[in-house]
Amino acid sequence: MLLEKIQSWATSRGSDIAISSDTLSLTYAELWSGIETTVDKLTHLGLDGSRPIAVHVENRVELMLLYYAIAKLGGSIVPINSSLSQAEVEYILDHGEVAAMFYDSKTKEMARTALATRKHISGWKVEEFFGEGSNETGIATSEMRTKKFPFLMVYTSGSTGTPKGVGMDQDDEYRGNASLIEMWGVTPLDIMSVALPMGWHYGLTTTTGMMLQAGAHVHILNRFHPKLVLDSFQNQGVSIFAGVPTMYAIMLEYAEQNGFNIDLSRMRMLISAGAPLQDSLVQKFKAKFNKIIVNYYAQTESRPLFGIYFDEGDHAPTGTVGKLAPNAIAKILDKQGRELPPGQVGELYIRGPSATSGYIKDPIQTAHLYHNGLIRSGDLGYVDQNGYYFLVGRSKDIIIRGGANIAPIEIESIVEHFPEVEQVAVIGVPDDKYGQIVCVCVVLKIDAVLSLDDVKSRCESKLAKFKLPERLLTFDKFPLGATGKVDKKALLKMSVDA
Repeated sequence: MLLEKIQSWATSRGSDIAISSDTLSLTYAELWSGIETTVDKLTHLGLDGSRPIAVHVENRVELMLLYYAIAKLGGSIVPINSSLSQAEVEYILDHGEVAAMFYDSKTKEMARTALATRKHISGWKVEEFFGEGSNETGIATSEMRTKKFPFLMVYTSGSTGTPKGVGMDQDDEYRGNASLIEMWGVTPLDIMSVALPMGWHYGLTTTTGMMLQAGAHVHILNRFHPKLVLDSFQNQGVSIFAGVPTMYAIMLEYAEQNGFNIDLSRMRMLISAGAPLQDSLVQKFKAKFNKIIVNYYAQTESRPLFGIYFDEGDHAPTGTVGKLAPNAIAKILDKQGRELPPGQVGELYIRGPSATSGYIKDPIQTAHLYHNGLIRSGDLGYVDQNGYYFLVGRSKDIIIRGGANIAPIEIESIVEHFPEVEQVAVIGVPDDKYGQIVCVCVVLKIDAVLSLDDVKSRCESKLAKFKLPERLLTFDKFPLGATGKVDKKALLKMSVDA
């Protein structure tokens, strides 16, 4: 159904704009024709869909041509966020058993470094692959094997620090999009600008793929910049936008500092997900633009789960992540696995209409993910008498900075090897703009000295930029819990008070 829907729009509304950017615009007829052409190009190269194909690019229209072409081949696509580190990119290429990698001008140095030691992986620059008169040469297909990977392979930060591969099939993608279309009331008259990284599920499918499935117009911004986004609202006639809280905070800050005013009367939904949405930000944004930001909740492993429906608007209570999405399931359980009544806090166990069958090549984590057919969310919350869900905390140790997940252990495993460091613990501390930022807490060896700049410089070659520490605190000793482990809750309180 994923492809059939695009083909049906090409037949019924072929002359309408499907997807655009500042450099390229495709109607639905052109989108479908482009998908078929891309299939031909891939098969000419020997890429028959039996091995995964990685796409490591900034946001661009061509990414969706590859997405749908690989779907038509019955293959597997591995989107790689353009902000990841060299080590993370190489891990994904190896773990995903990638056969080919597409990259662009921004990512070419990192891609070529990775490919230099991976002769079994073919690489093409997107601008050349889709250029007129390109002269790609085929690759041997003798090593092709029986397909064993899902259609979409999204890598997300895990509690172990190693990226986890989350697999989704085409039917999962279709069902998740269909639920969102119903919840948000999306029609072919809607226009959305996408500034979220399309290397993440949120930017690739929840926004871009969902809009195309609805027969609407999606405008791609190659990166997030507050002026670019605000300009697109006006110049493109945007009616829906989805982002993370940090994006809205930066847009508001830019507008206030630059005296930037814009008419958002055409905008019918501003959606936020990926991190807690502070009510103070909602109120400030409304005061400036006369529009409210509404919550949406999902996980890479399953979507959609909760959200504000298109016809609810200001009626939803403050702080809610919304009601259950169409065809989603949620239970709130106590530590003994008993379901709790409205108003009582417990852990959320959920399953959206799109749900992964498990983590790629990780049966242990997969077994832990599910409990009686539902996914352990790692979030604590409750539901009120009217069916609105509220989150009150996280049972996991993940730091969420600007909607991006950061595993503390990944940073701890680097800093613990510094010669000055006796002990290290990494926590997320509150931040008005990003929600949380990375704070490195250390106990130093006698007479040792360590600065934040030292920590950053030693980490920058091993971590993505958004994971770099932004605060450093030193302690004589760490607070310990009953089991003798570092008490990070106490450490957080001490850090906030510092």
